[in-house]
Amino acid sequence: MKTRLFLDYDETLINALSSFCMVYNEIYIKHPDFIPADPDGIVSWSAKEQIPLCKDINELFGHPLFFEFARPLDMWTIPTLEKLSVNHELIVCSVGVPENISKKAKHIQKWFPMVHQSILLMQSDCKMDKSIVDMSSKTCPTPTIFIDDVVSNLLSSNADVKICIGKKYEWNKNWTGYRCLTWEDVAKFIL
Repeated sequence: MKTRLFLDYDETLINALSSFCMVYNEIYIKHPDFIPADPDGIVSWSAKEQIPLCKDINELFGHPLFFEFARPLDMWTIPTLEKLSVNHELIVCSVGVPENISKKAKHIQKWFPMVHQSILLMQSDCKMDKSIVDMSSKTCPTPTIFIDDVVSNLLSSNADVKICIGKKYEWNKNWTGYRCLTWEDVAKFIL
């Protein structure tokens, strides 16, 4: 039996911050107070420091352009997932707003065909908690693994091994467990 590997989507499989900023730049470019949003300048979950003209960040996550701009997190994402899929059951577990959840499912099928299944949680308030999903190894003989960029998701999960991926941000800087900066690091850690 394959080891179950649970994967977050936004800022784990895809570079969501880049897509997010690109959508903002498209929407607000003609506004007189427009300053281009830069994903490298984001420090807070609300991203207000880069998107001051946007009143609700869900407007950007739910915008049709979000998935047109969305690309894998880094150059190692797809090759690593392909290697992992040989001995791991890949399961995306992601929270989304009503405006983006079905588009997210289609994007997963298009870009990540090696993913075996998806658990997409639709929460209109976009509460960052995946504790509703049983990620334990009680039905699997091998330890389960969960990779996410948000500490609250990692802490609320009952997965056996938890890995925080990506750069340090306000929402993950206090993580003290395993951390991988890139998917190349994930490959070195797991494979």
